[in-house]
Amino acid sequence: MPAISQSELTVADGYHIWSERYDRELRDIFEVQDEIAKTIADRLKVTLGAGRQKPLVRAGTKNLEGYQLYLKGRFHWNQRTPEGLRKAIECFREAIEKDPTYALAYAGLADTYSLASFLNVFPPGEVMPKAKAAAAKALEIDAGLAEAHVSLGYASFTWDWDWTAAGRHFQQALAVYPSYVRNHAFYPLYLSSLGRFEEAMAEAKGAVDIDPASPAVSHVLAVQLYLSRRFDQAVQQCHKTLEMNPHYAVAYAMLGQAYASKGSPREALPDLDKYLELSRGGAAALALLGYAHARLGERNEALRILEEIRAVSQQSFVTAFFFALVYAGLEDKDQAFIWLEKACEERFNRLAYLKVEALWDPLRSDPRFTELLRHVGIPA
Repeated sequence: MPAISQSELTVADGYHIWSERYDRELRDIFEVQDEIAKTIADRLKVTLGAGRQKPLVRAGTKNLEGYQLYLKGRFHWNQRTPEGLRKAIECFREAIEKDPTYALAYAGLADTYSLASFLNVFPPGEVMPKAKAAAAKALEIDAGLAEAHVSLGYASFTWDWDWTAAGRHFQQALAVYPSYVRNHAFYPLYLSSLGRFEEAMAEAKGAVDIDPASPAVSHVLAVQLYLSRRFDQAVQQCHKTLEMNPHYAVAYAMLGQAYASKGSPREALPDLDKYLELSRGGAAALALLGYAHARLGERNEALRILEEIRAVSQQSFVTAFFFALVYAGLEDKDQAFIWLEKACEERFNRLAYLKVEALWDPLRSDPRFTELLRHVGIPA
């Protein structure tokens, strides 16, 4: 088995300040990673705190194959595509098979189930209980695992509609591992759902500062800008995301939503067409296109797209939320509320942002909308 040999560190101008040899077998990779991290901290005079016992590297397992599968799972999770989420589920399940006590892999699985529900890959009723169960299993293994508290925090406000419980889980996670929570997509989304936009954007911008080359992190900031109605800035951030990955499908969705929400639905169409292409005719893309055409007064085209969504729903799960969205664009309020009630029965995750999403402005003055917010339990 190959050995790990030398690691070194230089400063920005290339001046060599540290070099060490680490002759270990590959199976000792986690110990070596932590040893390297501690040595770097010591050479840079970083204070870690007296008596620090916890390792700096959070592998969560001694099984190298399981760890590699976990990393692959997070990579696929960050693609934000149906195919990526299915692959992520496979990776996390395989990681758990390699090490049934791998708490981080259970948390990754929980996050993936939650995102698969939000992106309409699986029905909420099928995967959100699995998300909660996986996160609970992670906490059973490691009661202080921040990652699992983040997973349960998201499920609490998007599935249980319990913002108090969600806040408790996020606070517990912040107390244990603040840098993880603040770099995770779920925490800013929780803040935005409550209208705490400045806090949400501060967290999202901080994550971009730490990881400026990540399309997923860039996209989280674009979402926060969109939810806070800074549509021009959201558009700019989406373009930054696409500079990193021109095929990042959800960035096109966010562009379309930002244009439609700022009163420029015609500008939304090319990006939504691209989203439709990348999502291979997905219902979410169709719904957003239907909404944009409806806002343009192109009623017949919007109705035609509704029929397309119905055809897709005969082949796979399509949330009622998407039908409601097109009817909202058409300002057919009776039909919009009928379908929104069905989405409530499904407990579709995106209802958690109903209070702040600009796409629902055509319905906002109707008393039924206020009642719907009460139904979902969004705090005032």
